[in-house]
Amino acid sequence: MSLLLVALLPALLAGYAPQAKQDIALWGITYRTVYVAFPLGDNYGDLMLLSCRSLGLCHSVYRGYTDISSAGEAALTFNAETNQVALRLEGQWVYVRSPDEVLCNQPSQHTTFNGSCSFVPNE
Repeated sequence: MSLLLVALLPALLAGYAPQAKQDIALWGITYRTVYVAFPLGDNYGDLMLLSCRSLGLCHSVYRGYTDISSAGEAALTFNAETNQVALRLEGQWVYVRSPDEVLCNQPSQHTTFNGSCSFVPNE
């Protein structure tokens, strides 16, 4: 029983909150954002962007430090004309990719990176 508690301890200390979701049928991928933070913390944590295949296997493709309000406003957008998907966080595009490659992956605004990814959403 004590081994079970030790194994579950990381999950008990971190809060996971699903946010946005974007299905891209052409790629066979679903993108999901998940906010990960210490439940008793000061409302700051990591926003992770997960890429999930049809069997439910997911892996992290982006991780940025942000507050809980910004995580709730994070937006995933797919542009069918350019065949690109993008994540908008804290008013900036922070992750852009095509089916074959990552076009831009910038850290959150809480770091020294001052640029912005280029992405044009569908009108």
